Amino acid sequence: MMFCQKCSGGIFLNQIKDRLVCDRCGFEILIQDGFVIFHPEDSNMHSGMESAILDDLAFYEEKHFWMKTRRFFIRRTFDKYINNTDKIIEIGAGTGNISRCLMENGYKDISVGEVHLNGLEYAKCYGIKNRYQFDLMKTPFLEHFDTVGMFDVLEHIDNDDLAVKNIYKMLKHGGKAIVTVPAHKWLWSKQDTIAYHRQRYEVNQLKRLFEANGFKILKASAFFFSILPLLYFRKLINRDDGNIKSEDFKNRFYVNPIINWLFEKILNIEIRLLDLADYSLKYGGSIILVVEK
Repeated sequence: MMFCQKCSGGIFLNQIKDRLVCDRCGFEILIQDGFVIFHPEDSNMHSGMESAILDDLAFYEEKHFWMKTRRFFIRRTFDKYINNTDKIIEIGAGTGNISRCLMENGYKDISVGEVHLNGLEYAKCYGIKNRYQFDLMKTPFLEHFDTVGMFDVLEHIDNDDLAVKNIYKMLKHGGKAIVTVPAHKWLWSKQDTIAYHRQRYEVNQLKRLFEANGFKILKASAFFFSILPLLYFRKLINRDDGNIKSEDFKNRFYVNPIINWLFEKILNIEIRLLDLADYSLKYGGSIILVVEK
């Protein structure tokens, strides 16, 4: 259900024209162009990321080797752990690109949650019907979803403990969450600062965070092991010296086409081997976690 954060007791049951109305205090939530807008004050700029990055993402999502192979790996993980009839929300969905991929592969009840309205505009173009503008740290959902997906979002949040608590709150009993984050503090570079990261995680650190908030771990593994040398080289030549300039944000996702092609081939082999063997890695460029409430 969606509960009213103004009176902390009511729920949004009724829709009157372009608004949801609290059954207790009458507080109204605007529905604009099909978007349910819970936190309009955060819709343009948020401490975790600026909205303009989503325009860059939309351009590169079908081209960039990392984005393409990560999306395939996430979809394969859903196939193993999630029923295609589950009520699913992707939090911090960006443009909704991963949700679109899930829909195209048979997942029927997909919602996207994004604090930035331009991300929800992209999701609308992708045909995703259920679109919520909200901030996870102030989530209006209580035991509402069977599955929560959150892909490279947690590292943008200062209070990750509260974020995990709110994921737990949003899930029905027995619900699952699938989360990806960047791995290893020792890989930290200027690119992390440009991407508004707060931290990079270790596998055991991420497991402890979710276990401390009531979750059972179903899978925890690093992935993208094969690009560790590339990421470490990036850290060496692009150290975070605290001196960030506006030009650092230009072409932040650009990769030379030949390198892009090569690493897409390499990562596709790695992901397919991981998929077949179903074993866990301690080291890699990223971490995937599957948990159950």
